[in-house]
Amino acid sequence: MRICPDCREQVSPRSRRCEHCGADLALSASLAIHKLTGEVEISDDTPVTPEILIPRFGEQLVEMEVVTAKEVEQALAYQKEQAARGNGCLIGQALCDLGFLTREKLDLAITGIMNRLQDELRQSNRKLEERVRERTAELKKACDRLDELDQLKTGFITMISHELRSPLAHITGFLDLLVGGHLGRMSEEQREALEVIGKSADHLGKLIDELLRFSFISSSELELVPEPVNLHEVIPHVRKRCLGKAAELGIELSQEMPTSPLVVRADSEKLIYTMTQLVDNGIKFTPSGGKVVVGCRLMEGKVVCFVRDSGIGIAPERQGEIFEPFHQLDGSLGRQYGGMGLGLSLVQRIIEKHGSRVEVISRPREGACFEFSLPIMDAAEEAVDSRLSSREQ
Repeated sequence: MRICPDCREQVSPRSRRCEHCGADLALSASLAIHKLTGEVEISDDTPVTPEILIPRFGEQLVEMEVVTAKEVEQALAYQKEQAARGNGCLIGQALCDLGFLTREKLDLAITGIMNRLQDELRQSNRKLEERVRERTAELKKACDRLDELDQLKTGFITMISHELRSPLAHITGFLDLLVGGHLGRMSEEQREALEVIGKSADHLGKLIDELLRFSFISSSELELVPEPVNLHEVIPHVRKRCLGKAAELGIELSQEMPTSPLVVRADSEKLIYTMTQLVDNGIKFTPSGGKVVVGCRLMEGKVVCFVRDSGIGIAPERQGEIFEPFHQLDGSLGRQYGGMGLGLSLVQRIIEKHGSRVEVISRPREGACFEFSLPIMDAAEEAVDSRLSSREQ
């Protein structure tokens, strides 16, 4: 059951009109909505008729030449008089009371205006739907173009990376011959110069490898080889790999881990690469004398892997930018920190492939913490996985 807005009696929800007062329930509900939203000023004693839903009703009657402007003015004055006496009166009723309109002509005018408004609404909807279709087609075309450009970019990066490998191989090959004394004796100054060249060649090789890895992942060819991974082995391994670089820069590199078993299902090689990249990133942006911590902790059936540093930090509003490829927060040519801005982008893509995301907790000059979670494997899952691996072998 529902309540009639006019007489407040209960009526059937299937009824079009109230069986007590005869009010049009659909119209009454529409008027109630207009009253609540403030679209139309409706007093409690105003009669319920379709006229009240028509904007500028008096002006429209004049435009239709049903009445004159002067007659509408007189009807408005009459309407105010009735309102002052407490009698709700609409402009149409006022025109009828003053003899300017018959009830029949008023109903015909209301019907005509309502039909015209419905036609205009339908036409407006058709235009809107057409515009939506056009914009959808334009957006699809733009997305297709972006996909095409992205594929071209990936292909270009792959080609350039492969082309750079050949001359770099010749450079490193002859450097090894020179340093080994196979092409003649060298002075100490020459040897030191070759060592500098060798370090630069190694750095260039790493950049090329990073480009190739990025193009490989970007081309949607990234595949995981999931297996049980013991984090009690991975975390110390990552720390050991990065200790030399940290010590060279005067940075303390430590680890934090619970003593309980920490086995997750992941791609071991890519997980080690991810953690190493995060530690390298922490070392890069931490000044001498600072600290970097790599580790993990248990949290609600998951293992949270993290790398925390005491470096320069990142402003909250710019934290989303650091995962964009080929982007660094300091984009100037004379920036202090090198690199192509691919490391964190690759890390995020690898972790997303594992069904997680890298989160950043940081503020300027207060260091940064990068972390992601992986589901922990229990003993039963490890046993099943071990049996499956044995059968595959």
